[in-house]
Amino acid sequence: MYMIRLIKEAYTVSCNYEINATVAFTLMLFASRTKKMLNRVLIIIILTIIPLTKVMANEINSSDYVLYSKIIYDYLKENSYKKGHKVFIMKSTEFKNAYEDFMHDPYKIPCLSCNNFSQINKTTSADSVFVNLWVKLDSINKHPVELDNKFKIRKYEPIMVDSTLWNIYSKENIFDWKSLYKENPKTVGVITLSKIAYSSNGKYAILYIAYQYEGLGAVAKILFIDIEQGYKIVKDEIMWQN
Repeated sequence: MYMIRLIKEAYTVSCNYEINATVAFTLMLFASRTKKMLNRVLIIIILTIIPLTKVMANEINSSDYVLYSKIIYDYLKENSYKKGHKVFIMKSTEFKNAYEDFMHDPYKIPCLSCNNFSQINKTTSADSVFVNLWVKLDSINKHPVELDNKFKIRKYEPIMVDSTLWNIYSKENIFDWKSLYKENPKTVGVITLSKIAYSSNGKYAILYIAYQYEGLGAVAKILFIDIEQGYKIVKDEIMWQN
């Protein structure tokens, strides 16, 4: 009965703290058999730090929203063919990596915006930084996070929406853009964003952005950004387009 109770408690801990059930069971077993208060305190600290670090890793901070806002404005300025001052932004982050299978060996990515990797210094070149950040972007976006409406986009009012938008305006598996714009005038389309990956020195950033505005009007790219040059988009790579 004791072991069954311990297993149940370990399962609860693993669910609540999002850690491996075996690890949780080992910690619980150790805690139950030790008489040293210090060990018990250490285990409590471990179980407290684990979810805290997960929250910190997933947090979208104020500097992220500054970058998002600048990039969305520049992106719409270059790519939007719709007239309006409102833009839908998906609440949940997403990254549809067209080259996910290459992440284990990124220098084999058929990168259209890159030079020949065999002819560049893989440790210092901008292309190398871009590709390594691409791998990092893929890694940190395995699990989506929720975005808040903290965007301050020049000339545009951000409107947060979730994935139910696609269901509301879909008819026979075809998205009804005409109805969307009729019910939401002055809207220029839908933006989807990933979490942002930064270089170790904080000079560069990379993110995924998808912009959809018509059935045959959609494009998704990863953008390589030089933060020190006023969030200048150094290069982009198309992930998919319609």
